[in-house]
Amino acid sequence: MEAETPTLILTTTPPRSQRGSKRVQRRRRRIQTACKSCQDRKTRCDGSRPACSACHRRGVAVECIYENSPASASYLSALEQRLQRLEQRQDAEPMPPQPVERRVSRNDSIHDASVASREIQASPGTQGPYSPNTSRYASNVDGLATVSTTTESECMYGPSSTIAFVQFCNEANRQGSAPETEEQADEQRSTAVPEAIREKDPFAAAYPPRRTADDFVRCFWEFVHPVFPVLHKTSFMSRYALLWSADENETSNDNISEMDEVIFSSTLNIVFAIGCRFSESVPGASRASLAQTFYQRSRSIYRFEILDSMSLSAVQMLLLTGVYLQSTQQATRCWNAVGLAIRAAQSLGLHVESPNQSRSQLSREMRRRVWHTCLVLDKLLSMTFGRPAMISTSWHVPLPSLIDDEYLSADGQGEQPQNKPSRMGLLIWSSKLFLILDEILLSFYAPHPQKTIDTMSENDLNVQKIISDIMVLNRRIEEFFESIPEYLRLETGSESIISEQQELSVTIQKQILNCRYLYTRVLLLRPLLLLTTKFPSKFLSSTRSAETVDMSLVRRFCSLCVDTAFQLIENIHHNLDTSYRSSAWHSVYFTFASAITLLAARTCPAVDAETLASFELAWSHCLVILEYYKEHIQAARRGISTLQELRSRMDLSRSQGFSNSSQIEVPAGAENPQMNSFDLSQFDAMGIDSALGLWLSQDMDSLGWLEFQ
Repeated sequence: MEAETPTLILTTTPPRSQRGSKRVQRRRRRIQTACKSCQDRKTRCDGSRPACSACHRRGVAVECIYENSPASASYLSALEQRLQRLEQRQDAEPMPPQPVERRVSRNDSIHDASVASREIQASPGTQGPYSPNTSRYASNVDGLATVSTTTESECMYGPSSTIAFVQFCNEANRQGSAPETEEQADEQRSTAVPEAIREKDPFAAAYPPRRTADDFVRCFWEFVHPVFPVLHKTSFMSRYALLWSADENETSNDNISEMDEVIFSSTLNIVFAIGCRFSESVPGASRASLAQTFYQRSRSIYRFEILDSMSLSAVQMLLLTGVYLQSTQQATRCWNAVGLAIRAAQSLGLHVESPNQSRSQLSREMRRRVWHTCLVLDKLLSMTFGRPAMISTSWHVPLPSLIDDEYLSADGQGEQPQNKPSRMGLLIWSSKLFLILDEILLSFYAPHPQKTIDTMSENDLNVQKIISDIMVLNRRIEEFFESIPEYLRLETGSESIISEQQELSVTIQKQILNCRYLYTRVLLLRPLLLLTTKFPSKFLSSTRSAETVDMSLVRRFCSLCVDTAFQLIENIHHNLDTSYRSSAWHSVYFTFASAITLLAARTCPAVDAETLASFELAWSHCLVILEYYKEHIQAARRGISTLQELRSRMDLSRSQGFSNSSQIEVPAGAENPQMNSFDLSQFDAMGIDSALGLWLSQDMDSLGWLEFQ
């Protein structure tokens, strides 16, 4: 008998007009469409939504799906009654002047009870992540940025734009007039809203039961928020709590714009999608499909044109969508979601911070957090896909302060308690580390994309410059490590020393920062290891006694590359069954890249046998890691077969007479005989549309440096 697995019941909040009604006599009611599960089983279905009673009893509520079924007549009747009440209330109130006429359909005015939320009462000047005053929707600007029907701030259009010049002239003509208040500017910026591109789906925003929803949200704050702190927890949870509040707060819901309501509900479903992947209450085999359900609901709820959306909350939603998509099979969506978030952030002026701007601490810190999260994701995806970063290093936004969400103030200057480590450490030190990463990518991976290592000739090499650049950047990495505060630093060999009293968020930050630091060093040193493997006579002498200082440095850096890969693999393997491991996607990515580096090191004459003594142990750990994640990350399965194929071919070539000895004499200008005819194009036919799968395809296209017979 199979064990009963936990089930997730997704429920919608019933319309308020139906609450408190007297219980009627139970009788079988006619329904228009049965759910697909009951149709397949040919059993009676009561048509309850989002899951029927039969599916509830069988414990498969998540699988209860209605295909193209219309809403029930009673539910539509309730919505129509609510619409009439809203229209009567609107007719009784004076209408403000509208500069742009907008035709609104009847469905646009319906505030569905399943996405019910209440307005957070903020003090003047407070710009929380979901405050209506922070929203800047679609601006009435032509495609050449020459004409605007509203007054836009200087953050949105730089000095080179025609709009900025026109505004300068207008300001000069208004000398002596009363300055525009912040409220007036916000009102003008909010006159236009994004275009609605589809009708509202009253069943799109189905929430889980309160206990399940709380668990998913808790997992998000514990495991994801310390890594990507784009939301303000205090404001978000206040809004979240209002979803479950009593009926007496009904009137406050009507004061929230539909745009703010939709963005919050869409963001909440993305939070569910990310959080449920870490929840112990969801079976491991069901987490991916359940997360995808919440992601699809998030997309369905946001029914407006996303390209018109310019608000801080929209940027937050897009960034979290990109974070979720990293662990899916939708690489293109991940890349584009983060790219769109960066463009929207620049439209809001998050990429600049003027000392003349007067903002509350809460508003200022949230803008900084969102912008630096854009930077971190931009560099991570640029590194992963081998594509140019969108954001240059010449930015002028200070790093966020080491202050947690609960200590930020809207009307003062909050401070972090001295004895409490901040959850912002990972974002701040990752931003610093990725400045170095950006220079590494520009120095060794970006300048000549048409000249990859497998097509590079000896004449293309400038050995002295390569060694000099590596020395400078390696010194910067070492200085970065020394700057890490004690509570975030993971010393070599201390992976098992973790205090039980240490906060989970601190441990997560420590582990992830250490992995990013180690992989950044691998990226720096790997090109030298590969070039030394292909052109040993350019970097090494045939005898140790004739080696120069530069040649000794080459050996040292190649050995350091191998040691760093060993450390990275050991760190991931050691924390495989813990809650504070890196994300599954990055764990697989780092593991595969490190394993390929170790395979290359076996053919490098600069790496001696003593350095490779731990190869077999590290290799077995790589396979264990990929095996662990193969059910969750499809590319992990592909990575296992790829590594095993590479290893078997390498072992075959070595058994046929090729040696890893550093004493092999290679004529000047000749290539290493182990680097010749191993074609990996056969693996390209196994394309997987995921971020890691795409990276595997791209990375294996450039594995010519690992060729052997």
